[in-house]
Amino acid sequence: MEFAEFLSAAVSEEAEVQSTVPKKLKKLKEENLSQFLVSLSEELSNENKSLKSRGLAGIVLKNSLEDWVNMKILIKNKIKQLLLDTLGSPNPEAGHTAAQVIAKIASIDIPRNDWSNFICTLCSNMSQQDKPILMQASLVSLAYVCEEISHYPLTQNQVNIVLEAVVNVINVSQESGVRLAAVTALYNTLNLARPNFEIEVDRIWIMGVVCEVAKDKDTHIKRKAFECLVSIASTYYDFLECHISTLYVLTTKAF
Repeated sequence: MEFAEFLSAAVSEEAEVQSTVPKKLKKLKEENLSQFLVSLSEELSNENKSLKSRGLAGIVLKNSLEDWVNMKILIKNKIKQLLLDTLGSPNPEAGHTAAQVIAKIASIDIPRNDWSNFICTLCSNMSQQDKPILMQASLVSLAYVCEEISHYPLTQNQVNIVLEAVVNVINVSQESGVRLAAVTALYNTLNLARPNFEIEVDRIWIMGVVCEVAKDKDTHIKRKAFECLVSIASTYYDFLECHISTLYVLTTKAF
């Protein structure tokens, strides 16, 4: 049975067929982990495969990275590229799954300085206004990454790059899904931004953006912006004296 057939069997409606899959997938993984992970990445990136099969491939891939650090660099780079390419998939669900896997890999690689261009690659994707699907999936991935590595902060330069890219999307994009993803990414970045809140010009810039987006007509975006404000107030309250009156007005007119 070919690898793709295993995944097809896994999403079969026949219980008897499904029951044979876990052992067979485990056997493939144990026989050749590198090929197993590459095959999963190829399945996830293949636009000709079913959504169920692609989604399952992504889940299995995400849960099979325990020996990632010991894999050959060429194999890792191939998998990363397949995943990055999948972010732009016309099927948003496939892109979302790829974003989750990318975040998991980044949480392993970034603390080891093994994916030096990762942040710049995602931020470059965010600047492609003619590709909203790619922008949104990249923002989702970034949000997951910041959540995954909260125990191991990015460098200050990386944080600055992320903040600038995310804020630019919030200010420029007209796509509500993209803007919501950007505000969510900003929310997940805030716990890494203490040095920025200690600098007045940066603090005023960030607060200005969040306060403005808190007036958005889209209730989902507006709600996420208020979540940002709550996070900022609980984490950086000592820096907010000059913003209290603005925050008071916003909260009294919130919804």
